[in-house]
Amino acid sequence: MAKARALITASGVKTPIPVQLIVTAAAQSERLGAVIQGMAKDAGFAVSIVPEEFVTSLAQAKSGKFDAIQVGWSGRVDPDGNLNGLVNTGGSSNYGLIHDLGIDSDLKAAAATADVPARRVLYSRIIDRLDALQGNIYLYHERYFLGVSDKIAGIRYYADGLPRLTTAGYAAQAGA
Repeated sequence: MAKARALITASGVKTPIPVQLIVTAAAQSERLGAVIQGMAKDAGFAVSIVPEEFVTSLAQAKSGKFDAIQVGWSGRVDPDGNLNGLVNTGGSSNYGLIHDLGIDSDLKAAAATADVPARRVLYSRIIDRLDALQGNIYLYHERYFLGVSDKIAGIRYYADGLPRLTTAGYAAQAGA
């Protein structure tokens, strides 16, 4: 917090700095917005939470008409699915308008190889560059819990934490 206040003071911008934060009009997103609002206030920002219907918020994100926007991403097992659309120049969900030829090049190279150690190096370099650019702020990873009858089997969770139901079905019944 001290570093944030120091950066704001050094910028010479009058505080509190007004910021409109668009969130999805849903209880969880609005609570997250309230947490961000409280934390940002301590740093010198006056965050106004603007709840929007989900599709409307995505349209605003695509148009670039926002100060800050909260968008969720469930994640993918392969890093390409997590990064390409989100941070590649012209990516369908690159709402921060990140444009970095090094990132674009490394994403292309990583997608073109099945060599896991080589991909690890490329994705590490991408993450380091994204960290330096600070175009997106990653806040949390949601955990999904699923309760099902003991008559159901075959539900699998992958490294991205999402349940997959394609292999689910009725469990074999004893004596059937």
